[in-house]
Amino acid sequence: MNRRDLLRAPLLLALSKPCCELPVLQPQAYQKRGSSLVIDLRQAAHLKKVGGAALVRDEARQLYLILAQTAPGEFHAWHGACTHGGAPLAFDARHGTALCTSVGHSEFNPQGEVVRGPAPKPVRIFPVQRAGNTLTVQLEAAQ
Repeated sequence: MNRRDLLRAPLLLALSKPCCELPVLQPQAYQKRGSSLVIDLRQAAHLKKVGGAALVRDEARQLYLILAQTAPGEFHAWHGACTHGGAPLAFDARHGTALCTSVGHSEFNPQGEVVRGPAPKPVRIFPVQRAGNTLTVQLEAAQ
């Protein structure tokens, strides 16, 4: 590797990082009912197509999760932080996985298991059920 390649390496690494800018689900699209989060899909445009994802971030309710449609009518929710250092997770629509935005790029399947490290343990997942235009995310039943 020559000097020019060494100088370009950080730039190439930065360009290869996945986008961590998930759209944030607006508060009018969901409400917390007991230990569940109820989402109105009519208000959640980012989730209407396969590969669509949104971040649910509500500091007052201590919510931080990624919600995505991985296949037609199949929704998954992951805790929004990597188990290796706490970096934010993004959604990889091509693989249907949650992907760490840090340099290590840990990857988690829909069951929360580590597909690729350096994450030392699985990420918490939340069961999701769909009934018509409503998604219910079970927050207390998280693994």
